[in-house]
Amino acid sequence: TAVTVDAWVNFATVQNWSRLWEFFDTGNGGTQNELYFAPGWNPNPPTANFYSAGFPFGNSILTSGALNSDQDYHITCEYGDGQLMIYTNAVLMASLPGGIAPAGSAGYLYATIGYSPYGDPGIDGSVDEFRIYSGRLAQDEITASDLLGPDSTLSTTALLHATDRKSGV
Repeated sequence: TAVTVDAWVNFATVQNWSRLWEFFDTGNGGTQNELYFAPGWNPNPPTANFYSAGFPFGNSILTSGALNSDQDYHITCEYGDGQLMIYTNAVLMASLPGGIAPAGSAGYLYATIGYSPYGDPGIDGSVDEFRIYSGRLAQDEITASDLLGPDSTLSTTALLHATDRKSGV
């Protein structure tokens, strides 16, 4: 099983350890079965982090750089079917194949947006839209979602028309 988490955000300030979103359970004195996205992670080097822990195959992937402050982003995180993947504005930023537990292994008792259960700073910014899809979106669906933007959902019945500005066709 797999899941896709899709969000349109603007981080006024990218803070280390903050969470854009997190799913987790509690027990044995702490959090368990965490699945989250953090836009800022350890400052040297600055990275974004997509993380799964506490169930059989905990892993994380770090992007090649941090997300910038005061910039609009469409962030897509896919988890399951053997992969962790992060897209920013429909461009694959990082992926990790193999050794990934099914999405159903992630925590379900708590789901938060902009909050960390560890007392880390909350998100400094805004979330325009937040979506969760059952399964992984295909690359063309991620691109279509990015082009449509927030407030417009993917559809299999929508008609799209395009015009080449140079030729008028």
